[in-house]
Amino acid sequence: SKTYWFFKGSKCWSKKYGKKLKGSFKVSKEWKGLPTSGLKSAFYDRKGKTYWFFTSTHCYSKKYKRGKKISKKKLISKEWKGLPNELRSGKGMDAAIQG
Repeated sequence: SKTYWFFKGSKCWSKKYGKKLKGSFKVSKEWKGLPTSGLKSAFYDRKGKTYWFFTSTHCYSKKYKRGKKISKKKLISKEWKGLPNELRSGKGMDAAIQG
């Protein structure tokens, strides 16, 4: 959809390519079920048409439709099997990026 999302605390903003920034919106309304703090990173999986969000130890996924709830939180170590032990510990990861 060429929409970019920006998050800061409990607020988020959206920007469509070539358009002005919109927001601020409450994360709790725009992305129901997503934590309003502690997000480390996020990416959009074009093939699966799914947004992924990461905290230090959990991940959240959603096929975006305005107002629809995000799927249950999952442990990163269970959802992304094969990660090295240092990423599976209680401290989790600092960031993730799709490349």
